[in-house]
Amino acid sequence: SPAMLFLRKESIDSSLSSIRILFDQLTICNGSEIYYSNLKSTDSKFTRLDLADFQIETQIISAILFNNKLYVLTEHELLIFNQNN
Repeated sequence: SPAMLFLRKESIDSSLSSIRILFDQLTICNGSEIYYSNLKSTDSKFTRLDLADFQIETQIISAILFNNKLYVLTEHELLIFNQNN
């Protein structure tokens, strides 16, 4: 079987709670923030997603980007955000 080669290490200042990949979009969560990376990009940097001053009152379990929408799963809700251009 083929061996996996280490590419690089990314550091985030808090514990991560989930990682999701859909096509070329990677989302990771730390319970209160969501980070995004485009895997087709040459630098694949992580960017914290701005929820336009919306305060999520419970812990973020998971998040995923699909069709220009952000789906955020919390302990008791599924929140859906449209991308603001």
